[in-house]
Amino acid sequence: MQMNENDYFVKVPNEYIRCSLADKHGVSNKFFVVYILINRYRTFDNYSVITIDKILELYGIKKTKHKPKAFKEIQEVLRYMVSNNMIEVSRDIDSLNYDTGIFIKINTNNFDAEKNFSKITYSQFYNIFSIDSEKNNKENILVVFLYVNSFIGVRPKDGNGNETIDHPERYPEAFYKSIRSMSDDLSMSKNTICKYLDILSDTNNHLLVKKEINKSFSDISKNKLIPNIYVLNNDRQNQEIEWATNNLIKMYCKNKNNKKSRE
Repeated sequence: MQMNENDYFVKVPNEYIRCSLADKHGVSNKFFVVYILINRYRTFDNYSVITIDKILELYGIKKTKHKPKAFKEIQEVLRYMVSNNMIEVSRDIDSLNYDTGIFIKINTNNFDAEKNFSKITYSQFYNIFSIDSEKNNKENILVVFLYVNSFIGVRPKDGNGNETIDHPERYPEAFYKSIRSMSDDLSMSKNTICKYLDILSDTNNHLLVKKEINKSFSDISKNKLIPNIYVLNNDRQNQEIEWATNNLIKMYCKNKNNKKSRE
């Protein structure tokens, strides 16, 4: 799925993306789903209305007499947002039912991210939640996508899409961090991350485009593989991959030479 540049989007703060939410903030990854849907139904005067049933529909969870774990996790997210003055709600969160309309006032100073954020379009979001959920955790796929996207820079351009900085090739819009550092940040296994990166970049979903470098560099006594490159699926993808590949190889060659000079 190629990204539509005119698609509506939401800006998710990086402070929540580049960490394990459970470890750092004490809430589940449903935080991202609630955050995005509050924005999805947001009015111009910063109010929103959602229901827990609407959120659970995304997960394919049906109403039951005994509320599922996911229901309680959503309540916890709402409590977190209220206690951190991100939102105000008109009802007691403990009294909510599946189809209770939750009227929300958004406190823009604490809810919105003016800098250090990652954009996700609503088409990207719903694409992730259309992935087969029987074998895959959509929530974690969303987390992996947000994390990758948060490190893909956006170069300034004019109204016609032309570059406005010198040497744009030095600043590719690409992600090439190591899987190990990503695993450490998210408290998610490397195998799980690799699985979800493959899902995000396969031909069915194609939110990301993957480029395997297939090169290694000498690091004193070991050979280490250069990380794969991921870019967003858009009309600039080939250019971004070319620039990122050149920069990455130069960076690793420079590091190798610096280590040799210190030996």
